[in-house]
Amino acid sequence: VVDDLEVAALRPDIMRSACLTPPSERLALRGWVANRVKALGGPSAAAFATGGEDAPDLAKIQHIERVGLLLAAAEQAVERCPYWLAATREFAGVHADANRWVLLAETMPSLQILLADGADTRIGGAGLGRILLGRGVSHRLTLAGGFETGIASVVSQDDAGELSITPAFAIGLPMLLRFSDGPLRTDLGLAFTVRSPEINFDEARYGVRWSVGVGVATLRVLGVQPYVMLWTGHEYQLARDRDPGQHGIRVGTRVGVNWDP
Repeated sequence: VVDDLEVAALRPDIMRSACLTPPSERLALRGWVANRVKALGGPSAAAFATGGEDAPDLAKIQHIERVGLLLAAAEQAVERCPYWLAATREFAGVHADANRWVLLAETMPSLQILLADGADTRIGGAGLGRILLGRGVSHRLTLAGGFETGIASVVSQDDAGELSITPAFAIGLPMLLRFSDGPLRTDLGLAFTVRSPEINFDEARYGVRWSVGVGVATLRVLGVQPYVMLWTGHEYQLARDRDPGQHGIRVGTRVGVNWDP
């Protein structure tokens, strides 16, 4: 509501980034802010005076102007930065994955619909946990791979109409391609999967799953960045013995943390 109060409240959070950013980059940002405001038809006060709340790009102009306010506030304090936060050209931001190794740990509950030739459509669920090691290729792109394990179940009905739940042990080797845009996250996933009713996996069925997920992440605090996502995917299990190949459509959530060790 009051920009000065908001800037004062945010200044402690932005100084970790400002202290590590070289002066030349801060100067470049200052020029970009001025040019962007002008290109959008700002400043915002003039745009509001002309068009009111319906002025074109008013919210975008205000947003960019507030970036400039935060930058100006940071530069007033940057000379007091501690020696252990010296500016470096390798610095790629606190909240992005760029140029850093990260560990992703998440839960992955889902509902599933199973389709197989010669069999009734069945429903079930799965609860997985997984850990992936990733590398930030850029500010927007992260690649990761790891291991997942959990339980997958199928609900079936016998001739008498009785319902039963058949559990199966599940493991997999997931790979992930993550796109970041501010707090927004979009994941493309591929996993090689194994399902078995026995814990020793003597009756294992092998398969592959592709998936897509969309969600949001918070700011990184003490190296930890929580996130939550909605996801859907298709899993195909190869035929085994007398069991035909089986398709599974899955929908669920993923709640996890991105840790920069």
